[in-house]
Amino acid sequence: VAKARAPVIVAPSMNEVMWRNPAIRRNVAQLRIDGLYIIEPTYALEVSGEPRQMHGGVGANAAGVLMTALAALAREQARGAKS
Repeated sequence: VAKARAPVIVAPSMNEVMWRNPAIRRNVAQLRIDGLYIIEPTYALEVSGEPRQMHGGVGANAAGVLMTALAALAREQARGAKS
């Protein structure tokens, strides 16, 4: 990330309890301050374990990925036009 010349986009994916953890929220806030783009997670169905168990989680959806990527590109283009 330190050497990236292109926008860096992060898509957190974890269960709801983890996402609401204050330490995770602070870390995500710091990533934003550092200039990374965060795709806000949405509720999703998560499958894990053996035997397979389904439970709720949070992760990126296609619309969130597209919207964040377009916003990042537009912001980076605007920055480039100013310099």
